Amino acid sequence: MTYFATYLGTVSSTEKTEVEAALRLSVFGDTPFTLKPPGNGRGGIMDAKYDDTTGYIFHLRAGPNSGGLAGAIGIGTDEGLGGGLLISHKNASWGLNIVNNPGAGLGAYITGYTANPALQMDLYAGAGGIKLQPKTGAGFKDGVTNAGSTTFTSASATFTAGDVGQTIAQLTSVGASSPIGSIPASTTISAVVDSQTVTLSQAASASGTGIRFRVGGRPVPANQPVLSLFDADGTTLRGAILYGFFDWRTPMKVTSNATSTAALTAKGASGQTADILSILNNADVQLFRVQSSGRVMAPYSSLFSNAGKTDLPAMQLAGYAATLPVAQFSQETSSGTGDFIQMLNFADQVVSRVNYGGYVMTRKTSAPAPSDVVNAELTFWYDEANAKFKITAKNAAGVLVSGEVALA
Repeated sequence: MTYFATYLGTVSSTEKTEVEAALRLSVFGDTPFTLKPPGNGRGGIMDAKYDDTTGYIFHLRAGPNSGGLAGAIGIGTDEGLGGGLLISHKNASWGLNIVNNPGAGLGAYITGYTANPALQMDLYAGAGGIKLQPKTGAGFKDGVTNAGSTTFTSASATFTAGDVGQTIAQLTSVGASSPIGSIPASTTISAVVDSQTVTLSQAASASGTGIRFRVGGRPVPANQPVLSLFDADGTTLRGAILYGFFDWRTPMKVTSNATSTAALTAKGASGQTADILSILNNADVQLFRVQSSGRVMAPYSSLFSNAGKTDLPAMQLAGYAATLPVAQFSQETSSGTGDFIQMLNFADQVVSRVNYGGYVMTRKTSAPAPSDVVNAELTFWYDEANAKFKITAKNAAGVLVSGEVALA
């Protein structure tokens, strides 16, 4: 009896290719076929189990001639309502794990054309949602080792004295150029020779170039993006959540649907000393701030207007400290001569003021209309033509009374 494997061992590579093509055609045919027809109640056509500590059932790799439009697996949901990929995750490990190694392109790419969301998560009560967690350490793609040597080089890692004692780990293999073992497990950096060369605690088990590796301990910078939004051109940043702060560059609208909760809250850290709120202009010059004490500061003149809410005063001050003033005006410059308060009419003309010395001044030179004075109210004005100080009042009965003092 001649076994099939024995036969294949005696034929040429061209014949083997022909046999392979014939077998594939015999099993699968040369046109699309239905592998699970209607009425087939099986849960899976191929029901396989993996029970080892490492490895995979399928290991699909891109070859050196693969193009940008080639994929290891293609799924098309052309007809019916069948889905594309279903993972029923049950154990304590991960359901889908994408490792975007140093030098790689996009880890996951979703293109949306329909009005339906390109990505949706249904989160039931108690579900964890999305967690974005930056990690210490940094990855690089250009490590070089020589088998039996503890010398390791990288043009991009920029090694510093702070890397001594840190772990250095190989992240993956890349074909024959950087096999597993180029950096042995549990290796650390023993010494830094220069910014591109270090000494490893263990000699390399294999020679490699283009090694993908990670240096432990590298801190996450405050400006590292965690989530970014770009304009349609793909280069203009619209906003980002960075590791150290929130950097949003488009107009923001906060609409509350909780009537008993503040629409926007800014809370300082324990022991906060920096401002809780800071508003800058385009040159990063501070225009307005709220100090950690709650004091509101404006380096420039501030305008409060009720143009959009004319049924209320432009400003109200409410005091709750029984023995303290509701408001104070402080001249912080010893040589300052500016007024404490100025009152202007609609033409921006000063009608009354309190000067830097605390004197109350008025520029009113005529009596007010009787209707402008309410009961139990008094005002004064300067009769410039007759050089008299005049007082106009209305008593509780609504009777207008007046007096004057001649000025010499």
